[in-house]
Amino acid sequence: MNNEQQQCGKYCVFDCHGHRFAIEALSVRSVEPWSPWTALPAAPDCLAGLACLHKEFVPLFLLREFVAPNSEMSGGNQMLFLDTGAGAWGVLIEQVLGLESIEVSFNAARGTSADWDQVIAGSATFQDQFVSVIDAELLYELLDRRLRNYWDNLVDGVEMGTDSMQGVAV
Repeated sequence: MNNEQQQCGKYCVFDCHGHRFAIEALSVRSVEPWSPWTALPAAPDCLAGLACLHKEFVPLFLLREFVAPNSEMSGGNQMLFLDTGAGAWGVLIEQVLGLESIEVSFNAARGTSADWDQVIAGSATFQDQFVSVIDAELLYELLDRRLRNYWDNLVDGVEMGTDSMQGVAV
């Protein structure tokens, strides 16, 4: 039984932490060179901080913990800003390779939970290399859930007066 569906579409193909990804072109708001962003105190590893995008502050995320936990960025270093149902948000990436028509094999059996395995909607090839295709909505849900859980635990720790939270402003 074949659990894959193939579909051709326009995707933004990019490199991040030594891996190649694609995301639907319609989800992309803009690609910008790295510019200063504001780090937030007591933020989880997946949140780089807040970036200013056309006079709007948006969350800027890192995919490192999902892709390559001990890696550092190398290369071009860009900010990929996306627009989903939750609004604008960004991801730090190495470089966009282009907006390309690629044929994607989607796994029809995948669920809808926002776990990294579910965020990867399918696969394709681009320039003879494997590409993981990301579902932007599920990626945002995963990142949002990580933030909420982290900050809920942080606040719970402060309310309980645990030593590990001393000196952290919430």
